[in-house]
Amino acid sequence: MTVHTTETPEITTTECRACGAQVSGLNGRYACGVCGWVNAWSEGHSALPTAAQDPDYPDPATGAGTA
Repeated sequence: MTVHTTETPEITTTECRACGAQVSGLNGRYACGVCGWVNAWSEGHSALPTAAQDPDYPDPATGAGTA
């Protein structure tokens, strides 16, 4: 399965809520490399793709990934 998207991910930056380090992520989803803090997936700026849109999603007929 090939997924075509017209939306380019946006690199966003914020301050880590736990330690104050500057962190960058994609579309408002962050993970701090200093202390390990991550924000909730639901705080992102866009919808996440569905499992079926993942190129490694198992093919029901064979049980294998499609990539």
